[in-house]
Amino acid sequence: MKNTINKNIFIRFNPFSSKSISPTLVIVYFLMAAFFAIKNPIFISLKNYQTIATNAPIIGIVALGLGMVLLTGNVDLSVGSTAGLVAVISALILRNTDFPIMVVLLIAILIGLVIGTINGLIVNYIGVNSIITTLGMWAALKGAAMIISGGTIYFSNKGFQLISKGFAFGIIPNVLIYFIIIIILMYLTLRYTKFGRNIYLVGANSISARAVGINVKRTKFLVFLLSSSFAAFAGILLVSQFAGAAYNYGTGWEFKALTICIVGGISLNGGRGTYVGLFLSLLIIGSLSNGLTMINMPIYWRDFFEGSILLLAIIIDSFRVKNFKEDT
Repeated sequence: MKNTINKNIFIRFNPFSSKSISPTLVIVYFLMAAFFAIKNPIFISLKNYQTIATNAPIIGIVALGLGMVLLTGNVDLSVGSTAGLVAVISALILRNTDFPIMVVLLIAILIGLVIGTINGLIVNYIGVNSIITTLGMWAALKGAAMIISGGTIYFSNKGFQLISKGFAFGIIPNVLIYFIIIIILMYLTLRYTKFGRNIYLVGANSISARAVGINVKRTKFLVFLLSSSFAAFAGILLVSQFAGAAYNYGTGWEFKALTICIVGGISLNGGRGTYVGLFLSLLIIGSLSNGLTMINMPIYWRDFFEGSILLLAIIIDSFRVKNFKEDT
């Protein structure tokens, strides 16, 4: 029975199948790129793509962690404030101590693991809804960042700044390399490991997953750890990029990451979606934000477009879920 379920899962969620959203996203991207290139030819320049590749991967890393949670049928709305708190604490450490960079990174990831542990325990072992739990955590972390920061925190550490500001071969931004490494590892995990299969099975039908011997609570708990850890790493990249931090760092990231996931085909209902779609979605969302800036679109219009895309993606997802259930 278990082998049959696994086979059906990966037939349906093959990123290159006729039911995949990936081909549509490729078409959407090229149409959008053509539009912005007509409006401003600089959009398709190497320098501009370097700009996109420097900014978009950071929120993309957050989306990778959030995507894992969504695949199990839950949601993590605390990722933005997790990144913000980690950024503030990291900036304070860098300003006030001589800790090695590796120690600062370990502290940041540890903070993420603690936050993920709390979220995972409350959702899976106490039984509180994930939206309520992580929304409460979002508020708590945001308040903590405000209290701790006391304003904007600046520091001077050339080595730490190179984490996100550096370029490999003088062309490829370091942050893009981090993102590519992580997304490849996560894709391989979801596609070829027992843990990855368990994530899909739990999200598709937790009752059936439990019936075939999967530890549903542990699986859901572990993805919360991943989500917060990725958000913490993104916070490190952000504070490295700006050589400083403020309490409002990471504000709105949860909704940007959610947009990237849903546009990329990861369902809010769990059990459906691949990281191929998420990668294409990040390319679209990152390029959209960049393109709107290049044609001098006011900031509130950019928020309107991003919000509209999220709403449209949710509506489309609801239809896809309905069609999926009818097919089964």
